[in-house]
Amino acid sequence: MLHDWTDRPGWEGLYLDWMTEIARGLRAVLPVGYQAVIGNYLPMTAEDTDVAIDSDEPDKTLMIVSEGRVVGIIELISPRYKDHPQARELYTLRYVNYLRSGLNLVIVDVHRQPDGFSFSKSIAVNLKQTIATETTPFTMSYHIGGPTPQGSRSLGVWHHPLIVGQPIPSIPLALSPDVAVMIDLDSTYTRAAADSYIT
Repeated sequence: MLHDWTDRPGWEGLYLDWMTEIARGLRAVLPVGYQAVIGNYLPMTAEDTDVAIDSDEPDKTLMIVSEGRVVGIIELISPRYKDHPQARELYTLRYVNYLRSGLNLVIVDVHRQPDGFSFSKSIAVNLKQTIATETTPFTMSYHIGGPTPQGSRSLGVWHHPLIVGQPIPSIPLALSPDVAVMIDLDSTYTRAAADSYIT
């Protein structure tokens, strides 16, 4: 069951524990040749180099790798990713760059603040898409599909609002245009919360 993270301490511990639990769960269901790896992955742009985010919080990403190439990213959103306009711009650009690079992307944001901001909306604006978006908290899965007649690639989106006190729905993670696995967000969150002494 999702906690209300508005003023709740303990996110830093749960952040790493939850990412680890998701990776462990994915390793049990990924097809042969795919690995779930926690590390740093950042496609840099000129804009990225102009922005510095100061924090002691680990900035880790859960990556799905096949044949030495990253094919998917799972991002657990931390409050500092959106606590001021500069951070919101930086992380929006990062997620848009993932998609433009052909990476499948899952975003999980359990934090309500700040009011009126959602990475799903910000990404849609940057991509000039009319994709239906959710306010926070939410979870979204972006699926990079095959080529379109216009020469670009199709983009599928699965989204679901998250409700405090309710189970967190499982979400698909695309590995290729034709293959996807499900991420069990609720069980992994529950185990991470227990490991982090969050009740």
